[in-house]
Amino acid sequence: MDIKKIIKEYAAGPSDTHKKALELFQLAVKCFSNKDLENAKKHIDEALVVSESLGPFAERKYVLSVAGDIYSVLKLHEEAAEMYKQALRIGASYDESDVEILLSLGHEYSSQEKLDEALLKYKESLEHAERIGDSRLLGRAYANIGSTLARKGDKEKALSHFTHAKKLFSEINDGEMVARMDSSIAHYEL
Repeated sequence: MDIKKIIKEYAAGPSDTHKKALELFQLAVKCFSNKDLENAKKHIDEALVVSESLGPFAERKYVLSVAGDIYSVLKLHEEAAEMYKQALRIGASYDESDVEILLSLGHEYSSQEKLDEALLKYKESLEHAERIGDSRLLGRAYANIGSTLARKGDKEKALSHFTHAKKLFSEINDGEMVARMDSSIAHYEL
């Protein structure tokens, strides 16, 4: 995911508060591109403060998730993980957006080499994706579990998860992800 896409999606937000937070996110990205980490973080913090006035929990959760996405793209994994954790603490209903946040949080843990914590988040996302019946999210959860297991050295279980993910992606006609799973399977079968 790239920052321009994150901000474009966020710009569709309905309120003036969204627009103000968007301006602050854009300033943060500009600061990051100029290697001004201190001001970038300041602008993200300001966007989070502005978003505190958002009434519905869903909007506040969304702002935290966007901040996590921006931090993730910028490889600030600890900050991203914290944003995702805060988003999940806001009335988690474990719908599709919460499963996405769990997957993102797992990715941040994985990026920090916290593989056991990553596995826990991926398995939690798997449970909720199964409950809501979302094959795309299920496939992503299985693929992420497989990748993490492979990094931990459990190639047999990793292959099983990649195979299951491939089946799910095939069922929803996601050719790109099927190809990725084929590549992962071929890599670990050797």
